[in-house]
Amino acid sequence: MSDEDFHATYAELPVIPQKVADYIQKAKAGTWGIIDCYYHVADNVTACGLDGVRDWERWIVDHQDTFARAWLDGYQIEEGQHEES
Repeated sequence: MSDEDFHATYAELPVIPQKVADYIQKAKAGTWGIIDCYYHVADNVTACGLDGVRDWERWIVDHQDTFARAWLDGYQIEEGQHEES
């Protein structure tokens, strides 16, 4: 894929909730990688069920591709929340 095609396809950074952004920042500041983070959330979902997990954990499970893009490429915070990237 050429740079032009890439930028045309992925010009906008993914939009994520503030709490997911906080989770990404905290994990990257520590020793966890993306796989560790996803499995941590998945374990909580397995233990609690989707109705028993925090909203931001459910968001990660429901938006796995967006979570991965945000982790790798950066992100925008959902409108109406604190902005950061």
